[in-house]
Amino acid sequence: MMRKYLRWAFIVISASGLYGAKPDLTDAKHRAVLDLNPSGYWPADEGSGEILNDRSGSGKHGRLFHVPWKNGLLDFTSAFQWAEIPGHTEYQSGAFTIGGWLFIRRNDYVSGGGQAGGMYFFGNTFPPRPWPSDAMGCGLSIGAVDGGLNVAVRSGGKNDVLGSMSGRISLESGTWQHVIYTFDAGTGQLYVNGQLAIEKSGVPFNPEYQKRAFFVGADATWWMVHPPPARSLDGSVKDLVIFDRALTTEEVARLCEATRPATAPAVYPEGSVRLDAKTIPLEELPLCSLEERLRALEQVEKRKPTEIYRTADVLLPVLKQGLTDWPTRRVAASLLATLNTTESLAVLQEALPELIGIVGNTQASPQDRASAALALAEMKMDAGAALPVLTQSLETIVKNEGIRMPRVEDLVRNALIRSLHAVAPDDPAVRDLLGRALPAGDGGNYFSQGDRCRDERAATGTDRAYTPAAVKNEVRYSIGDAIPFNSADPVSAEEFAKIVSLEASSYSAVKSWRKDESHLYRLKIDKTGPDGMSETAFLESESFMFDGSDSKLRGWSVAIDKDGYIHLTGGQHNSPNPDHFIPGSWEKMGVSRDRIATDFPRQMYWVSEKPGDITSFKFAGQKNNPRSIPADYLNYMNFVQDQNGELYVYGRISVNGWQSWGLYCYDVGAKQWNVIGGDACNIIADAKKQHPGWTDYLIKNIRGALPVSPGPKALAWAWQPHFYNYCRASRGIQFDRTNRMHVQVPLRGLDGEGRIADYDLYAWSDDEGKTFHRADGSVVELPLTVNPAPEHTTGGTLWLDLWLSVLKTAGYQVN
Repeated sequence: MMRKYLRWAFIVISASGLYGAKPDLTDAKHRAVLDLNPSGYWPADEGSGEILNDRSGSGKHGRLFHVPWKNGLLDFTSAFQWAEIPGHTEYQSGAFTIGGWLFIRRNDYVSGGGQAGGMYFFGNTFPPRPWPSDAMGCGLSIGAVDGGLNVAVRSGGKNDVLGSMSGRISLESGTWQHVIYTFDAGTGQLYVNGQLAIEKSGVPFNPEYQKRAFFVGADATWWMVHPPPARSLDGSVKDLVIFDRALTTEEVARLCEATRPATAPAVYPEGSVRLDAKTIPLEELPLCSLEERLRALEQVEKRKPTEIYRTADVLLPVLKQGLTDWPTRRVAASLLATLNTTESLAVLQEALPELIGIVGNTQASPQDRASAALALAEMKMDAGAALPVLTQSLETIVKNEGIRMPRVEDLVRNALIRSLHAVAPDDPAVRDLLGRALPAGDGGNYFSQGDRCRDERAATGTDRAYTPAAVKNEVRYSIGDAIPFNSADPVSAEEFAKIVSLEASSYSAVKSWRKDESHLYRLKIDKTGPDGMSETAFLESESFMFDGSDSKLRGWSVAIDKDGYIHLTGGQHNSPNPDHFIPGSWEKMGVSRDRIATDFPRQMYWVSEKPGDITSFKFAGQKNNPRSIPADYLNYMNFVQDQNGELYVYGRISVNGWQSWGLYCYDVGAKQWNVIGGDACNIIADAKKQHPGWTDYLIKNIRGALPVSPGPKALAWAWQPHFYNYCRASRGIQFDRTNRMHVQVPLRGLDGEGRIADYDLYAWSDDEGKTFHRADGSVVELPLTVNPAPEHTTGGTLWLDLWLSVLKTAGYQVN
């Protein structure tokens, strides 16, 4: 009687949710599943809508988040998409079965089956939480090993509990795969396509965690502990099941055969382009946004000529269209020249008169004229007919503007220089004109960093994390060996024992502070004059020790302000932790270890009491100290100075729970730091205004609250599901020889189409950060972002790359 009731409920629930004609729910597939008495059954055959109906009769319907339907199938595309099935007490059995059919288009999930990311097929091992180790449920995740797709089981807080990753339990991309996991009395069994693939006893599991929601198709670390491409599903799922018992081997085989899908999603053709979390076939590029076409063609441009040639038939009409839009004009011309076929060269020659006309049209926009000149540059000597217009256009600019170094916003001037170099490099008249348009450099760096540790950072690959040395008036100040992440001096066991014996009478806790002395450090500051004479001092004293097990605590930065005072910061991973510092050290500094106290450190920050004196540091980082840097969360701190000696510090901060970029300027008169930035709420407001549908994505984030009112200011900020942003940059903040500030920083966030994207943000300022401009000269508002907020986005790097190439042509270094 109960079975009849369940079937009747199943029919009632499903009648209104299916795509097309009302299905016959008595067919063999549904009967086969229902006869096994599942606790939950989600065929995923609705064809439309946001509800994933539970056909078991139990009413445990799931919800689709941003997952569209295509040809009757769920169409996951590696965007911020997932399906969510609510938890239930019925799932808390000590034995269970989960799984279903999975179709994967890609094989680049790059993980260890959930240990470092990967795609999360089905399970509830995160609520979500920031890190995989916090996840205690059970789930199936997919990762790539040696170019193949492998499935792993995560259970009881452990990754790959069956050892299936090392056992190479592999899946195929581009075809349906049936993946089922059963558990009973500590024994886990993984089935692939109806066959037992691996079995193991002693598997950890706690049924308490089965009350959590089940997730399908998500990124295994909830979008973005790791860089793109996103690890969420690109493909589809069908016939998902949960049983409150372990199916037998025969039942799993029967389930596999009975539910085998009759249709499959389309796969991507050869030559398709992946943009962050979206794969685009080349033939679909004309349907994409202009920005997507540009980024896709730039990616194709990086391929080997033989790869490009294989897709020539599809590319040719796309490139012909690309010549008509200024953002894609240069790269389209580059690819047409690379193809070097009769057809591609004919397209270029056909476009030549129009390109020449655009360059010579002073009423056209700078972007139009500059991109036309760059397209001619890609044609090189085949664009010889353009030489008179290119020459005349640059002559006019030089006459009006004079002989000077070009700026990044000099779009037309820079493009004409590049084009003439390419089209007629040996023409005497052209060489004379270029000599007047582009003064020769001296071989030195066009930028000034205010420190002397670039070589050390480059050697250690630390991407401008920390500035552990500074130079002023030919005197060099350095922290230890001035190596980022390793500038502190290790303390030996003997030295530690000596300090403990000296301090124990005043601070008894020092005796039990650390048992392992292998990770203890202190800070030695070196001062070396132009005559080679050096002086050394320890920060606070030789007894000022800290635990440097975390390399961030060994990262320190130093700088000298205009008046000669030394600034020093470091010894923290985002925020100060009193447990990391030896008892007595903070007490001697007059700093509280109580986090809610007003004199608890905002950051670990000192300033010398006398100019140039490495023995007179005074702690200035307390929350109630007006001299502290106005950031309660700070990491990867970099000091930098402009050509006038004005001091800045930048690094990773947190705004509304999202890691962001912060920038601060030091006022030597007031002895205070001032923030340079804007409110994150303005990004959300701008995005809502320009892209109302985008706000549908602003849910289910790891931590943080949506900024709706002014708060801590940021230089760059973005909403994303995860909180984590790397926030280290090879360029960061630089000042050029004209004292212009250049900002070039990477940031991760959710773009307008729900894709997790990493972008290089670039802007410049001529007024010490009061106003910022994009590369083309237009004003951009702070914070900078990758979210779809037009007032705050910076665009691509075309004009920046062009300018830097012109500087190199002039003979400058542009590190």
